[in-house]
Amino acid sequence: CLIKPIYQRDSEVNTPQKKRNNFQASLVLEIGVAQFFNTGLRGSNGEFFPTDSTVIFTYSQIENGKEEVIFKSKNYDEITNTGYTPLFEEKVPFKIADKTFYGTFRTMPDFGGKFQAYIPTISFIGALLSSFLFFAFIVSVITSRARAEDMAERMTRSQRRILEATKDIIGVMDFSGNWKSVNPAVHDMLGYSVGNFLAKPFDVIFLEQRDYEYFKEIVATSGNELTQKMDVKLIAANGDVVWVNWSLTISRNDGLIYAIGRDVTLEKIAEAEAEIKRKQIELAGEFAMEASHSKSFFMIKLSHQLRNSLTGIIGYLQLLSNKIYDNEEEEMSYLNYAEQSSEEIFTFVSDIVDATIEQGESSLDAFVNTKVEPTLQAALKDYMHSTGKHKIELNIDTQGTTPSALVSPLLLEKSMTFALDSLLGDMDGVSLEVVVQENPYEGATEIQILGPGNETIAEMIKLYRNNSSKIIDTLKYDQMDVISNLAKAASLIRRMNGTIAVDTFGGKEGNIITITLPLIKRNS
Repeated sequence: CLIKPIYQRDSEVNTPQKKRNNFQASLVLEIGVAQFFNTGLRGSNGEFFPTDSTVIFTYSQIENGKEEVIFKSKNYDEITNTGYTPLFEEKVPFKIADKTFYGTFRTMPDFGGKFQAYIPTISFIGALLSSFLFFAFIVSVITSRARAEDMAERMTRSQRRILEATKDIIGVMDFSGNWKSVNPAVHDMLGYSVGNFLAKPFDVIFLEQRDYEYFKEIVATSGNELTQKMDVKLIAANGDVVWVNWSLTISRNDGLIYAIGRDVTLEKIAEAEAEIKRKQIELAGEFAMEASHSKSFFMIKLSHQLRNSLTGIIGYLQLLSNKIYDNEEEEMSYLNYAEQSSEEIFTFVSDIVDATIEQGESSLDAFVNTKVEPTLQAALKDYMHSTGKHKIELNIDTQGTTPSALVSPLLLEKSMTFALDSLLGDMDGVSLEVVVQENPYEGATEIQILGPGNETIAEMIKLYRNNSSKIIDTLKYDQMDVISNLAKAASLIRRMNGTIAVDTFGGKEGNIITITLPLIKRNS
């Protein structure tokens, strides 16, 4: 039984005397032991609560000197049916009120067989092997990491030595052109210290603004992790111009540009000298063709004059040979000699004429009356196609006529292309004013082409005018091929028996080319 005293409500019971004074009644509870354990461990539905299936347990009490089992686990029959004595067994007493109960706990059958005796040894050996393997793994990891760190350190030192020893600029910048890091090569190449170079925006050291615009275009349009190359002229710390070949790798994931710059100044100088020699050879070829044309024209004109003169001499001699003289025999002998000599000269000159015609007259015969305005438009079209420009206009004033000239259409178009190129240089989106008029009194057609202002072109025109007798040597100072194009145009114009004059009104006012071409066919 369970006995519980009941005291008056809200009374103090902290001392034995107060408990006696405030005692009101007793509550006695009688427990049915078997029902208590069955209900507590089975539940109201009679099913066992889940327990450890490897442990057998019972609950018992002593009644009349005899132990009586009042509850046993579901797997209790494993002991009784097999007759197996558990290896481990323990009885635990516990009290409820004035009753003492005993809980007996045993291992399942076969749980503690012969193999049980070897389990500690096996566990120890397994733990020892595992510890050894784990220790070996830890040692291997530590050693590998140490080797990797040492290798990384050696590689870092090697890379650092390469960065310090190389003559190429190696650095990193953001998309705005601000440098993040750079190696000391900037000092040898451009004369800047690393600190000064890092503090200097990239656009400041560009000699030409168009090169920086091209750099920005590459950064804006290039794909991720793609490498682009560009050759630009940079300004060194001492003011010198240095050609640098940049290899730019744009990483949009990092938001950075990895740049390698190599000094190619000597290569560019060699290329420029080779290009000057090429231009000189090309221009010399034009002059040679012009000289050949002049020689052919001179020989044809001379031959025509000689043949006409000799024809008259022969005619007069023939008339004289028919007159009667006192000493006719003697006169006739002289006349015969003169006639024979004249015929020989005539034959010789005729051979020269025929040979000259075969060599050069074919190109001269190609001179036809050619309309100037369509030829100018065709020259502009060829020029824009070859240069990639598309915003050039010709404002042609023909004064209400259709001017023409006695020229080779091909040579005229080619010469006009060179003339347009010399006045435009690298400009686009501009227009040229052209005036074309015929002057029948002088037998010529005049073409005036007025180009937009450009200081570089104006300077080149001055060089061309001041060095007309040594144009080939002057090509070394040529910019934008202005002098070369003017010289080629002049040579072609002279081959068509025309003249050319070029002048400038100043860097911003404009530049002009005046061309005169034959209007009427020369006398044959």
